[in-house]
Amino acid sequence: TEADIVAVLAFALRHRLPITPYAVGSSLEGHAVPLHGGISLDVSRMTRIIEIVPESGYAVVEPGVTYPELNRQARRYGLHFAVDPGAEASLGGMAATGASGTAALRYGTMHDNVLTLRVALMNGEVIEVGSLARKSSAGYDLKNLFVGSEGTLGVFTRLAVRLHPLPSAVASVQVGFGSVQEATAASLLVLASGLHPERLELPRCGGFGRRPAAGPRVAGGGRWHADRRGSQRGGTLRLMGGAARGLLRHPGDVPWPSRPHHRPLRADRATGRGDLRHAGDPGAAGPGRA
Repeated sequence: TEADIVAVLAFALRHRLPITPYAVGSSLEGHAVPLHGGISLDVSRMTRIIEIVPESGYAVVEPGVTYPELNRQARRYGLHFAVDPGAEASLGGMAATGASGTAALRYGTMHDNVLTLRVALMNGEVIEVGSLARKSSAGYDLKNLFVGSEGTLGVFTRLAVRLHPLPSAVASVQVGFGSVQEATAASLLVLASGLHPERLELPRCGGFGRRPAAGPRVAGGGRWHADRRGSQRGGTLRLMGGAARGLLRHPGDVPWPSRPHHRPLRADRATGRGDLRHAGDPGAAGPGRA
């Protein structure tokens, strides 16, 4: 509990012991290792989801709650927590490390998705920073000072995080490029075209200019992956189908490989199918439909 944390902090201050907060230990950076000894303060049993407020789009949780568990509880309201670092990470640890993830392109990092923090300081004082207001310029921005501080300024005992509406449909496309420069140019062009994808990833499968170790043949070993989520009503998947044919309004401007490869359009929670063939030829593919 918060009272337990305050008591441990008071003990550590009295005996001049260092404290290293610890939750589920999913991080790969090693900052949860108590290099200087002292006390490893485990908050992994503080796992209450105190409140989900769907009409305002946020949840109040204890630091040991993992983001997959929050998503399981928020799904019934049609909401989800969008920061996904790719591990069973705790929300307190994600806030402490300023975590991001592959969806940061659209939803931002923990700095953008933590609204308020309740923090126990080393002197035993408990403060609250941040605001639930959509916008506020009052006072110092102490919330973003604590987010990413890795336990050096205080121990989080409670936090409010932003929830986003679940996408009604998902579409993704995978393209092969011969070089990082070509993939980068296409990515910048996608962002400039106003498509607002959820993520743009650049996995290197065996290195550029070589065939991947497994899977279909592509022009170059690098693969560029775009994932677009949104509302069917707004024509998101139709737009993604058009993007799959050229990934922009003027396909000739993109340095596409001579024979690009696409995996089929995937439409989750939608009906119909996407017809994707070659991005370099705007006439080679029929209109993507979902």
